[in-house]
Amino acid sequence: MTRRTILAGIAVLALLGVGVAWKLGLFETVDDSGNCADFVTVIGTNPERAAAVCLRQAKEGDAIAETDIGKMYAEGRGVEQDFTEAKRWFELASAQNQPDGLYNLGVMYAVGEGVAQDYAQAVKWYRLAADRGQIDAQNSLGIRYKRGEGVGQDYVQAHKWFALSAANAIHPADRARAIANVEAVAKLMTPAQIAEAERLARAWKPVMP
Repeated sequence: MTRRTILAGIAVLALLGVGVAWKLGLFETVDDSGNCADFVTVIGTNPERAAAVCLRQAKEGDAIAETDIGKMYAEGRGVEQDFTEAKRWFELASAQNQPDGLYNLGVMYAVGEGVAQDYAQAVKWYRLAADRGQIDAQNSLGIRYKRGEGVGQDYVQAHKWFALSAANAIHPADRARAIANVEAVAKLMTPAQIAEAERLARAWKPVMP
């Protein structure tokens, strides 16, 4: 076989490889123009586009986009699932006191995704988010107090956080969940404890970021 024949064969293989790559979309770029928040609401229709848009904005330092791309990495939506990347973006969002970023970092520690399960760490991040009015964090913090996970068991605090979650919830399902938790923990409390929990809830004021 001559050198020219060998080179011709290599050229043919290279062209075939380019053709395969083209068919697989390896040379295509995903449009990352637009606003992350807009694409997150319709992520199911084009998750790759949503991820591209949110990643661009996250790299620009947008705290909400940092949280959203973190969720996408955690759930494997629009990008390959990667808990290390999810944690990195949640931490960046948390550095800006973004409530959802704080909450999602707490979730990672509570369930042990990408990190060793650590209820004390979960409580730390839940509390920071709950103090800023994040209703899922308020409900989750209430659960930790009710169960004594990562914090001393305290039904008064549990009742307070469940009640705040219920009061601040927008969606009926979230409100119903929190109300059910209020009613469940109230069965374990004395009237005096319930009165104290209600007083604490009334006195609560959100921390401004």
